[in-house]
Amino acid sequence: MDFQKNIHQGIFYSFIPKQLKIENKPELFFFPYNVLFAKWLHNGVMGTAVYKPDFSTYKDTENISTMEYYNSYNINNRLLITYNKINKNYIGEKYINGKSVGSAVGNNWKIFFIHFTALGLINSETCMFETIKNN
Repeated sequence: MDFQKNIHQGIFYSFIPKQLKIENKPELFFFPYNVLFAKWLHNGVMGTAVYKPDFSTYKDTENISTMEYYNSYNINNRLLITYNKINKNYIGEKYINGKSVGSAVGNNWKIFFIHFTALGLINSETCMFETIKNN
């Protein structure tokens, strides 16, 4: 994983998403609206992948709630986000083509998403490339 190398070089991108706010669905408040992963490449090019919730995958038990998120560009890239109602913490796992490529745990919303999205883009993860110009 490039995480430690990126930290050492000062290249560290994390994103804290907004929480879902859906009328008559307060149980979904513990999940993000979407999840963004990014990575700078070269010559001002940035790759990004946005994951959106699949509400049909929402599961709720007495102790935990889970939901899957799918990459906007490729449904073979997905996230599994788990919220523990007892401990009030989060676990996230990222899968690319069915294989787990990274995970994170956090004891609150902000810490969890800082660590989870710091995974950045993974080789073979489908993403969009965009040239970012300095003004």
